[in-house]
Order: sequence, then C-alpha cells, then structure tokens
Amino acid sequence: MKRNGKVLVIGGIVLGILLITIYFFYQGNSTNSEQEINDLDQSQKQSDKAEDHDLNIIAHYDFEDNTFQGWVPRQANLEIIEGVSMTGSYSLLTTGRTESWQGPSIDVLPILEKSAVYEITLWVKRKNADESSNVKVSIETVVGGNQDWHTISETVVHDKEWTELTGEFSYVNEPSELLLYVESELENDEYYIDDILIKQTSAPDETPASTESIQTNFEDGTSEGWSPRIGEEALNVTDTDSKEGSYSLLTENRANPYSGPALEITNYMVRGGSYELSVWVKLAPEQQASEMRLSIQRGSGDTASYDTVSTHNNVTSEEWVELAATYDLAYDVNPITVYVETVEGTTPFFIDNFQLKPQATADILPIQHEIPALKEVFEDYFDMGAAVELNHLNGPHQEILDKHFNSIVAENVMKPETIQPTEGNFNWAQADAMFDYAEEKGKLVRFHTLVWHSQTPDWFFMDAVGDPMVVDGEILKPENLEENKALLLERMETHVRSVVERYKGRVDSWDVVNEVIDPNELDGFRKSEYYLITGTDFIHRAFEIVAEMDPDSKLFYNDYNSHQPAKRDFIYDMVVDMLNNGIRVDGIGHQTHINLEYPSIQYIRESIVKFADLGLDNQITELDIDIYTNDTEAFGSADEIPEEMLTLQAIRYQELFTVFRELGDHISNVTFWGIADDHSWLHNRPIPRRNAPFVFDEQLQAKESFWSIINLEHTP
Repeated sequence: MKRNGKVLVIGGIVLGILLITIYFFYQGNSTNSEQEINDLDQSQKQSDKAEDHDLNIIAHYDFEDNTFQGWVPRQANLEIIEGVSMTGSYSLLTTGRTESWQGPSIDVLPILEKSAVYEITLWVKRKNADESSNVKVSIETVVGGNQDWHTISETVVHDKEWTELTGEFSYVNEPSELLLYVESELENDEYYIDDILIKQTSAPDETPASTESIQTNFEDGTSEGWSPRIGEEALNVTDTDSKEGSYSLLTENRANPYSGPALEITNYMVRGGSYELSVWVKLAPEQQASEMRLSIQRGSGDTASYDTVSTHNNVTSEEWVELAATYDLAYDVNPITVYVETVEGTTPFFIDNFQLKPQATADILPIQHEIPALKEVFEDYFDMGAAVELNHLNGPHQEILDKHFNSIVAENVMKPETIQPTEGNFNWAQADAMFDYAEEKGKLVRFHTLVWHSQTPDWFFMDAVGDPMVVDGEILKPENLEENKALLLERMETHVRSVVERYKGRVDSWDVVNEVIDPNELDGFRKSEYYLITGTDFIHRAFEIVAEMDPDSKLFYNDYNSHQPAKRDFIYDMVVDMLNNGIRVDGIGHQTHINLEYPSIQYIRESIVKFADLGLDNQITELDIDIYTNDTEAFGSADEIPEEMLTLQAIRYQELFTVFRELGDHISNVTFWGIADDHSWLHNRPIPRRNAPFVFDEQLQAKESFWSIINLEHTP
C-alpha cells in the first residue's frame, strides 16, 4: 500500500507541473495580434479546403521549401520571403517592375488538360502600398506562334491583409505555352503571393472535333453560310448561271481583290488533318479574264494569317473553272475561314459546288528500326538534317527523325513573321520548343532565317506614319528615303539582335540572309523592299551583328538555284565583296530544290567547288527532288505515281549523293526540306497534285531512293 501511495503522489506532481506549463504557455502567447489570429484561422481554412478536395488538386504552390517551385520572373525580380505569408512561413515577393504586365509566372501547360475546367485560387498582399491598385491573375496562351491573354480574376488589393483571387480557366486549342502570371495595374507595385491552388472542377471533354465533309451548292435558294468577307460585298443567290443544278452565288460590289464570299469552316478541320477543298468559279458576263484564288484565313487571338490553297490564272465569263487542292492544317486556329478572291481587280464572279472533305491518306506504318541510319552512314562525310514543323516532334515522325537525322531546321517557325508578328511582340514558344527538342536529343540546329524579304510581316516596311515604304516596286516617298532607311535598318537590327541574344550558343549555323540575288537584274540583286530602301546595307549589317554576337557559330548566305552559273557568279561576287570589306561569311547554303532532269549534277558540283575554293563551307540546306518536270502533269495520290518515276528519282538521288561524298571535305551538312513524302511544300504546287520528293514514302517507309544513297553499288 505504501508503494502505491508513492506512485500516486509522483503522478499528482507531474500532472500539476503539466497544468502550470500549459497555463504559462497560453499566457505567454496571449499577446498575439488579431491579424496573426486571423491568419492562423485563414490558414486552417485553407488547409481544410485542400484536404476536402485532395483528389482534384492539380498543383499547390506554397514556397514552404524556400524555393521558387517553378515560378520564374516575367521581367521582374522574385524573392522568397520568410515571415510574411498567408500560410506557413514563406511567400514569393515581386519587385523591380516597370510595366503593369510584369510579375511572377509559371508555365502550367504540362499539368492542364485540353477542355477540362480548372479553378485557380491564390492569395495576394501588397507591400507598403500608398494607393489602391487592382491585382490580376491571368493566363497567356500561345497558339500557332500567336499570343492571347485571359483574365482569371481581378480585384483591389491592399497592404494590410491578404486578399483571395479565384476564377476558372479552360482551353480547347493546342497551345505551345500556358503561362499563369500575376500582375498589378501600378507599374512599380510590389506584392507577395502565396498558397496558389489549381483544382480541376470538370473532366476533359472526350468528344473529338468534327471532321465531317461540307458541301454547298445553293440549291435551297440561300447562301448556305457564305457571307461577305469584308462587309461591303453584295452576295446574291441567283439562277442566271450555275455549274450544276439551278443556282449559284454571285458576288458584286467588291472594293478590293481580297473582297469576296467567305465561309467559316472551324468545326470541320482539326490540326494535323489533310483536307481536299474545291470550288467552281466563273466571271460575271462581259468581264475580262482574271486570275482567281481559293484562300484560307487562319485566326489566333487578334492575329490572322493567310494561305493560298489554289490558283487559276485564266478564269473567264465563258466557262466554269475548278479551284481545287489539298490543304494540310498544321496549326491550332480559331476561327478558320475559306474565301474566294481575285489576284487583281474587283470583277464580279459566281461560285458553285464548294466542297471540303478529309483526305483519305495511307496509314502511317511503324518505322523500320532495322534499316541503316542515315546519320551513321554519312557520319564521316557530313551531318544529316531535316526540316520539321512542331507536329513532327512526336509520334512516328519523331521516331524517324531521332533514328536518321542529327540536325534539324525549322520549316517555318523561326521566320520573322512567326517570331515577331507585330512590332515588339516576340513569340518564342515554338522556336523554344524546337531548341528544347534538339538539345534533349543531341541534335544540331540550323536557324532559318534571320533576314528575308518574304515571310516578313508588312510592318517592317511601313514608314513612321504607317504607309508602305514601297508600292509595286517603287519607293512611295523618295523624299523620306534616308529616314525610312534608318527606320528599316533599326527594325531589322532589333529583330536580329533579339533572336541572336536568345539563341546564341545554341545554333550551329545561321541562315543570316536569304534569297537576295536575282540574276535577271542588271546588278544581280533582288529588288525587294529591303534592297530598294537600304541597298546592300541590310545584308552587310545583318552579318556584322551575328558575327559580333555569336562568334562561335557559322554564318551562311542561303539561296535557291545556286547551281545556275549566272546566279552562282552574282552570289560569288557579293560574298567576295563582303569578305574584302572585313565582313565575316562562313559558308553558302545551297537549297537544291531540283527535279528528275534539271539541273545537271555537274552544275551542282561546280558551284560547290567554286565556293570551296574561296575558303567557304557548303551546306545543302533544302534538298528535295520533284518527280515532275513540268507544270501540267499531275497525279492525285501517291498510289497513282508511276513506278518508273520513283526509279528515275532513285537514280537521280544516287548521282547526287555520289558527288556529295566526293566533295565531303567541302560540305558540312545535307538537310532534306522535310522528313517523308506525307508532308512537303511541293504538294499542290503549282497545280493540284501529289508529289513524292524524299527518300521515305507517305507511310514513312524507305523508298528505292533511300537504298540508292546509302549504297552506291545499289542498282535502282
């Protein structure tokens, strides 16, 4: 009994000490401010909220590991701060802002799914605010190289308390970037963010976009969806003429060549699809013959791009003519519109029997892993490259790219109109994606192209008041020539410096200047806007800038028909003049778009040797062999191309690569202008027809041409 009593006494003492400790603990913390208590309460609520929806939380950023957790500055300064937080101990402070849109950002594309709905919540508190300011949570989307902005939530935020911003977001296109960011309307505002929560509230829609056919023939007496493209056009269904049936659509009162009937086809096309489009056209009575086009306008945000689908150069009022072609949609667009226009003039015309349908294409087969890899066959001679679009960087196209090529070039997304569509607004996402892919796979990058008269946005060549500097090859305001020259060179330099600054050290070869030589001109220079305003200064300045900024890369002048003696000699003289003036040029890019008959292999050899003797490198930059030798023959599908044409192509490829091997010491890179026959700029050019220019067919299988170039003893 005494022993048990001693235990009870000890237990009582321990309990008393514990009660006293608890009392003094609460007394010592009773001075906590009301704000701290509120913060603790809000923290608990946030914790409860997260626990209630664990299964739907996509991401939660709270900075409690004292890192940025993937957030990066959008031209601002970011800092992890301890002691100021919505929950926990840390938050993210943004300072150094000079524009309202600057602030913290994070790419959420890897974690968000197309067509799903997300709730985005975050807490904001301003630092030392003297006046009220709206703070906004936004998402920037980049689709097809074009930017758009979506406000998630916006409210007034103060510096005395944390404020919650919450809203929903969903997307239906195929963006290359989704940038979540926080901004304030006050340019120099400083603010904290914390406890960012992204929660999925609705699952993705699994219903694919429609790829059904559409046909209009106006037989119901209505325009069947066609409307004035610009607004002033008069569209009337008429029975005065028709291709078939009783009715057609007459378009009058056209103020411009591009004014005409238009039809939105957004719901009938998806990215990566190949479509057959056709429409019958005829001029109104007593109109002079005209060249007409079937064209497409692609939209993304506030930016529009235009593609000519089919052209016919002799449409009359006497008979109906079909405009038809296959169109590959390589971009995410909304909306997309098809329209009919004249190349010149405003003549009235009829249209009838429009049709759009998905093209029946051969199934892509698994790539042939067991065949030799081109890059390994030619590794002792030169690098092997291919021109690619972004949609080639996945699936079987990526597999064949990975196996056979150790160099890539962008077919379109590094050209000026894609990178800087409007002045000062640079779209880097698509080019970045290609560089990221190349670096992940250990491939070289040819940059195509910094300076080119084509695929450069019109604003480059507008004067200070927004008028064109050049119209129809004539300088519009000769009295402003020096002012416009300075403006154009400044724009070019800004573009070149911006691009080179971003990608220097990551580019093996720059196509600095592209296609400035025209052998039909007395002085040999193409009379582009660049040349008419600046003379050769734009060429020289572009090379000087790249040489200064990226001294370890190779600088190329790139052109087509460089085998042609007259053009070759003009290029040679231009380069010699630059070298004599201390301007660095490292090599010549020979595009080498040739066909089954022309040019002679000897011409190609002579051109390479001529520039090699000057001490220059040579690269074959855009290789393909057109199976056609005229502008009238046409085959509608790959299956219709005669086998003898493909045999002749294999012989031609073998002759060409025999010379490339012999001149391997003078050639550092051979790049095909594509990967396989399923995608080529030669399709439907200059008339509707299917081409087959490469060594892999439309199913990505090795053709006879493949075997003829890897084995010179192979007989096609």
